Amino acid sequence: YGVYASLRNLEHTSLWQGHIATSPENIDTTIEILKQEMRQLQNTPITAQELKNAKAYLTGSYFMRFDSINKITSQLQGLQEIGFDKNYIKTRNAQINAVTITQIQDAAKRILNPDTLIISIIRNTSDAMNN
Repeated sequence: YGVYASLRNLEHTSLWQGHIATSPENIDTTIEILKQEMRQLQNTPITAQELKNAKAYLTGSYFMRFDSINKITSQLQGLQEIGFDKNYIKTRNAQINAVTITQIQDAAKRILNPDTLIISIIRNTSDAMNN
């Protein structure tokens, strides 16, 4: 069992994707809970403390991506591939610290639409044959 989401920055777009691992009998309930959470995120602004915690995590952990030559190379390559300015590393934390609750709420309303989810369900083939 598990749940996680990630944001992938690609050359011409970004992709927000999530993954849920659950038992077959809980798939419908799990999808409904996911949609409820998305609606709540659309309709309920985060708190100032939640924003403060998120900013602290994002800014504090960023430089851990540069603690080896392989990580440095990977980060620089990724930034170059998506067209970020070479100064991005220096300005990233300030950009994150400038984000407001209103901006997050606007993005949630725009991006987190449970009615437009594309859902793929992968099951054990023996389970699928029996259901």
